[in-house]
Amino acid sequence: MKQKDLSPQTLGETLCAVILLQRVTPLQVFEEFLDLRKAVIIGLLSSSKSSGLPVADTLCETIALLQSTMELVDRTFIGLSDPSLLEKYLG
Repeated sequence: MKQKDLSPQTLGETLCAVILLQRVTPLQVFEEFLDLRKAVIIGLLSSSKSSGLPVADTLCETIALLQSTMELVDRTFIGLSDPSLLEKYLG
């Protein structure tokens, strides 16, 4: 769930497995997903000081991760136009 290029299907399947195996609620999985993504963003921003990358590159990478996260949240948890992937998988 920390991968930057995670597909919605892979995330949905992974989260369903976590829900079923650990007997947690979708809300708990959602919170864990956001916590993990937040940790990746904080890591990106704090590593920019030591990596020597230009600030603009770090910001672009951070914005791309935020955009990816929002798309994953929409497809996996919300599903405005279609049922969310969790709804499809958990039925």
